[in-house]
Amino acid sequence: MALSDVSRETFTNRLKHTPVRSGTYIVMPNTAKPAFLIPTHSKKIFKTAIDLIKPISRKGELKKRLIKMAPLWVLKLVFSTVKINTGKTEGRYAVVLPWNQDLTSKLTLIVFDQALRQVEVLKYAFTEATRQMVQNEKNYLERLQDDAESKIIVPEVKNWIENDAYCCLVQDFYFGSYVENLTSNLYTFFDKLNTSDIRCLNEHPYILNKMPVIAQRLKDFECTQLLDEISKLFEQYKRTRFQVATMHSDFSTTNTVHTSDDKFVIIDWEDAEDEGINIDIPFFKFRRQLYEKGWWEIRNAEGFLVVFHYIWFMVNKGNREMLQKFRIDRGVFSS
Repeated sequence: MALSDVSRETFTNRLKHTPVRSGTYIVMPNTAKPAFLIPTHSKKIFKTAIDLIKPISRKGELKKRLIKMAPLWVLKLVFSTVKINTGKTEGRYAVVLPWNQDLTSKLTLIVFDQALRQVEVLKYAFTEATRQMVQNEKNYLERLQDDAESKIIVPEVKNWIENDAYCCLVQDFYFGSYVENLTSNLYTFFDKLNTSDIRCLNEHPYILNKMPVIAQRLKDFECTQLLDEISKLFEQYKRTRFQVATMHSDFSTTNTVHTSDDKFVIIDWEDAEDEGINIDIPFFKFRRQLYEKGWWEIRNAEGFLVVFHYIWFMVNKGNREMLQKFRIDRGVFSS
């Protein structure tokens, strides 16, 4: 793995708190930015684990099929591997998903048995910042309700573990595919999260809470040109009125699962907030276009806000490298 000796030891020690089995894991797509650690205890276990990963495109689906067909020894030559020793040799298996390619602060596990009778998602947080995120998700999952009319499911908290070393949130895993296009069900669900409180942007709690932090961090990260463009756009749209809303904050293709019985599961509520702004649906569209085309034209206040929120998202994650790539030129945002 692309880890220092200290990070490698931290990662290994933290895995010992989880149900991850000892063994060899394939790292995908690479060690520089690991997205998945896939168990290779047998070819069957490997294929079952791969089946639990949802591609976000047809290209990803094709890669998944090819990987399932290839012999393990070939895959171990093509991809990097890591040997994990947790001392556990029994129980269920797990796919390890590092948070933002960080193997030491937060780990999501998809835990399963060979027959897929019981599949769960376990979110482990080990640092103060990530513990707050997982605790925040727990709070929202306990507050929010399924919307039977709109066929929207909010995951249930199946278990919660908290001690000095970590906290862990346990949820069900949902089979299905990621949502590529919005449906009326999703519009209806987010409409119900709006409040009757409508304010101009220069008086909106969403902006007031985030603008000072964004300004300071962009200065710290030497992104002054980006800050100047954001400030100009804010001046242009500051009198536009928006509802205060409970906000998912990271609503995107990969956080929405369409199940086989035509229901929609909205997952990953870690960044949710009450004094948000009603742009979850436009943010979905923005993320989709950015993924496919790499740019977004800011045509109105809503178009500005989704860019503002994406910048906040990266600021909040401390992603200096990404922020320094952002550009706004003649009203077009690119990354």
